[in-house]
Amino acid sequence: MPTARRGLLLDLDGTLARSVGVLEDVYYRFLDERGRRGSPEEFTRLNGPAFAEVVATLQRTHSLPGSLDQLKIDYMALIRQSYDSVEPNEGARALIAASAAAGWRIGVVTSNTLDVTLRWLRHVGLADRITAVTTGETVARGKPAPDIYLKALRDCECQAAQSCAVEDTPTGAISAVNAGIKTYVLTAGANTESPAWPVGVEKIRSLEQLIPLISS
Repeated sequence: MPTARRGLLLDLDGTLARSVGVLEDVYYRFLDERGRRGSPEEFTRLNGPAFAEVVATLQRTHSLPGSLDQLKIDYMALIRQSYDSVEPNEGARALIAASAAAGWRIGVVTSNTLDVTLRWLRHVGLADRITAVTTGETVARGKPAPDIYLKALRDCECQAAQSCAVEDTPTGAISAVNAGIKTYVLTAGANTESPAWPVGVEKIRSLEQLIPLISS
């Protein structure tokens, strides 16, 4: 298989971007503004699915007033307001540079929206290294279904057997594994013994650990 067909498929939030804290703040603020109280357990459960699904779940479980469409608009407005403060995760720039130099195609595979993702990639100077951005808006089923990773393989014109994925949540890891992709899970700050990790994933503590693999 030609080197150019190899694909590095990176989740955005918590993997490529150090954004989980920002998203957690948005979650609590969104509920607080509506007189509801969030919890760490609920945020963890909702860390992974597309934001449209997250908002629908919050509307249902917290009996939020207003239309679902308006709630989605309000939630995304909070994310856009906060996201400019997000920095790349440690090792992200080095991994992307090494991957590009070695001829890998680099995809971002995210439950975030296309506009937020592209704006952030441009803001931090990574956009020109990315082959394709595949978002949950473009598939019928978001993570943990494999649809988004199967589409990312097509978008990057890569084969699953020649590619690898990097995720930071069980939801995302299940999606990548079920698409037949070798999957690494970034466990820095996470519970590395979580029984929710799917069978077959390989745990890493930093993105830089992948550079020797990418460069070989």
